[in-house]
Amino acid sequence: LNSNINNAEGGEKGGGDNECGMAKLFTRVTDQRQSANLMQTPLSKLIPRLSRTILNVPYILVEYKPAFGHIFAEYLTSYSHWGYSDLDVVFGDISRWIDDEEWNEYDIVTYGFGDQDKLYLRGQFTFHRNDPIKINQLWRHCKYLSEMDVRYDSNNPEKVTFESAEGCYSQAVIRRKDIRVKWAVKAFTDVGENGPIYSQGVYLSLGSPPSLTSSSSYVPKSVLYTAASSNVDEGKVLQNLSTNWFEDKSQYPKYGETNLSIQKYVGERTKVQTYRTLYEQNGDESAKDVKCMYWAPKTYQMDICTVDGNVGSDEVVVLEKGVLYKQKFVERKKLFPEGIRSFPFFHFQEWKRIYR
Repeated sequence: LNSNINNAEGGEKGGGDNECGMAKLFTRVTDQRQSANLMQTPLSKLIPRLSRTILNVPYILVEYKPAFGHIFAEYLTSYSHWGYSDLDVVFGDISRWIDDEEWNEYDIVTYGFGDQDKLYLRGQFTFHRNDPIKINQLWRHCKYLSEMDVRYDSNNPEKVTFESAEGCYSQAVIRRKDIRVKWAVKAFTDVGENGPIYSQGVYLSLGSPPSLTSSSSYVPKSVLYTAASSNVDEGKVLQNLSTNWFEDKSQYPKYGETNLSIQKYVGERTKVQTYRTLYEQNGDESAKDVKCMYWAPKTYQMDICTVDGNVGSDEVVVLEKGVLYKQKFVERKKLFPEGIRSFPFFHFQEWKRIYR
């Protein structure tokens, strides 16, 4: 492993082939119910039931992403932030894209690819300020987590079904008036067959290998990029471009200026209207029927879905004091080679379906 990666053993080893050692760790979400003696399913039964679920349907673990800051608290004490991602993501120069504003001024930051008219916290990349008292407890609004013992009760007539964390947790965050959240447009994906990746491909460069004088902690920089459009001439630029172009300080000095954000705001900031505000302010009953996300229960969507046409793909959305705002952004010029587009990570949303 690279020197910047810590490999931590999570949870206790299971007692056999039919037990998952992570299960006990994940039942920490019921800690308040344990303390109040409200457990509908005792831990002695809850842990093996959760173990069987994890072993049979490992994907169920993504439900717990919002609670990672609480579940893994003992591993996070020396870190300022924590976050989560997905397996279908390839990362580039992520540290170059996270700017000082995101580190210092927001409690939660999530990266999308221009679909932030749906205000869910993206499973592919969302990071949080490590605040054990407030931020790391926001998930408790979601009863599928905080009352997990009820969900796994053998007397519960409802079968345990998958619950997307992008639904309930996003609603819990949007309803808060005491946190700051940012929905940034920085990801890249294979959605839409008209994009340059289908004609030009995606390039991942690790830069120059370590030299004899490199320190033992040297970590090569990984950078993702593609052509800015499907134009054939820009494809030729890709092929002729040096694989470590980003190390050339004479040609691209701004890329190395890490205190210079890649994106900058333009124009004025205005308010965002969700279907919740449409209903509460205008009494529009039809707002209750909105459904902009097929993978999240309808009960959360009035808060998550913005009114059609209200948020553009070139606008950042922020939550401050319970109010949602939007503002246009542009990328700074001369950061990347002419005709090239770079991004912090690539999300395989369509291509992966071929291999399922």
